Amino acid sequence: MNVDQWHFPRTDLSNHYFKSFELGVATRIVLYAPRKMGKTEFLIYDLMPVATEYNYLPIYINLWKNKEAPHEVIIESLTVTLDSITNKGIKLVKKTLKGIINKLKISTEFGAEFSTSLEPVVSSFEAIKAPSNQLTYISKLIRELIKQTENTPILLIIDEVQHLSISKKFDPLTYNLRTIIDENRHRLFAVLTGSSRTGLRKLFSDSKSPLYRFADMDNFPVMGSEFVEHIGGVFKKVTGKVLDIKKANRIFKKFDYNPDYFRTLVRIMALHEEIDINLAYKNVIDLIGNDNEYKALFEKLNDIDLELIKRILGNHAIYSQDYMEKMASKLGETITRGKIQSRIKRLEKMNVITKNLHGDYLVETPGFIEWIKKTQR
Repeated sequence: MNVDQWHFPRTDLSNHYFKSFELGVATRIVLYAPRKMGKTEFLIYDLMPVATEYNYLPIYINLWKNKEAPHEVIIESLTVTLDSITNKGIKLVKKTLKGIINKLKISTEFGAEFSTSLEPVVSSFEAIKAPSNQLTYISKLIRELIKQTENTPILLIIDEVQHLSISKKFDPLTYNLRTIIDENRHRLFAVLTGSSRTGLRKLFSDSKSPLYRFADMDNFPVMGSEFVEHIGGVFKKVTGKVLDIKKANRIFKKFDYNPDYFRTLVRIMALHEEIDINLAYKNVIDLIGNDNEYKALFEKLNDIDLELIKRILGNHAIYSQDYMEKMASKLGETITRGKIQSRIKRLEKMNVITKNLHGDYLVETPGFIEWIKKTQR
């Protein structure tokens, strides 16, 4: 099975980012989207190939590959790229990168999630501070890459960059990256992605952060009906069956436009002829809950938490006197501003909600609310 055919190409989006580089509008871009929204897939399948067409040298780094010591991941990626160039010459960089990109592409079965194997496999870790000689080595590698590539600009692609905000032990590495990028801004461009608004805000908006005001954060554009139609076309090609596009679009919206969840639904239908789209949807909801341990998360929430989540989803004020009185009447307990503030802070720590750049609260965990609606009646 050709995995690539299930990929929905976003070449126009890649071109948009490179045009901003070419026009001098930006030299670094920060993109946010929740997990499993197709960021990694986009970086590897779309952005890197387009980078070579613009004669950029792209270097992909996923900080979750080594959560304890992200500096080691950076050194590995820089070393692999430098070795390829020095051994073959910059003129063969496109051919070299094609091999690197193919190795990064995830081999999966029939439309399965593309990015799973690059996500962390452990929930806890011990942060390791990068030794000073390793930081010096990172700077040396980048300077050598700049030297070897002559006039070719370099694009650093750092996936899950919010990981650098997890521990103060990562600050020296973060300062080092900022310094080397700032010093070589005319040759060194950067696309940074993250899956936590809270982490990215801490990294780029906190005045104490090494990356304070390093770049503005943009939302990674979600896919729309074109993605559903693309998957429907591949589904028909592979199975001979027609996907109800209208109903599929409604379900895609219920999944918060999550492409991995939607591809899982289509895969279930393709592999099990007796399962229609409605039953496949119910199966995916169960899978989402199991994979993300939503049941354990749900059990940590109380009635006030659930009311606040619903309020946030409706884009309504959470501290109005009228709302607090109605909640108190509904729940049969005293509701104060302080009590709401306490629960809001807890929900933020649990990564259920977060603030956007305008200070408004948003539900951070994709699929969680739909899972609650369908399973916790």
